[in-house]
Amino acid sequence: MEERIAILEEFAADTPARLARIEARVEQTVARADWNAAIISVIKWMVGTAALLAASGISIMTFALSNAAPRHPHRRPLPCRCRRYPLPNSQNSASWRDRAVLRDLNSITSRN
Repeated sequence: MEERIAILEEFAADTPARLARIEARVEQTVARADWNAAIISVIKWMVGTAALLAASGISIMTFALSNAAPRHPHRRPLPCRCRRYPLPNSQNSASWRDRAVLRDLNSITSRN
């Protein structure tokens, strides 16, 4: 029994030094709340940077694509009646009515 008491007294004498070392280590380590706050801060920065890069990329692409093609004045389309329709030749089996319609169309377009 005396041996046990002697060991406990040695342990009790050594306990304040060990406790001081443990407290020093605890003060040096990062608390879980600090660690979570740091992670959340990094995530916010990453999301903000990604959003900024996306907005910048869209702006640059919009600017580049809107100024890439040269600007030409709009030309007025040609009227449809300036087209000439060929008359059917004798080998064609078109009826006399079809030939008359084509002849009338060609006469109308040749006036303009």
